[in-house]
Amino acid sequence: SGTNEKFRSRFHYVEQALQASGNSLEEATLDEMEALWQQAKSAK
Repeated sequence: SGTNEKFRSRFHYVEQALQASGNSLEEATLDEMEALWQQAKSAK
């Protein structure tokens, strides 16, 4: 469904942004992930 696709797209955005900055999901803080999630939402 569209909701699942949006989630996957945003999650992928967060993963890629963390990798690009040399971090991983395991290392990222909740604040970092939230900021990237908000960026992903506004990027579409």
